[in-house]
Amino acid sequence: MTVKTLKKYLKESGFEIVEAEKFMCWPWGFLGEILIERIMKRCGLSFLPLNQLVVGRRSS
Repeated sequence: MTVKTLKKYLKESGFEIVEAEKFMCWPWGFLGEILIERIMKRCGLSFLPLNQLVVGRRSS
């Protein structure tokens, strides 16, 4: 499932999208992980991270 699809499902269910992004999550974590993700996104490599996050808020 993609971020685009997740966003679509949430919107169809009456949610407002608060945040949507792809990210990397290393099981052991390491210093500089967030910096590396930012550099990847700036260089056009945002398609590489495998984890996805979509946060929705119920519309009133």
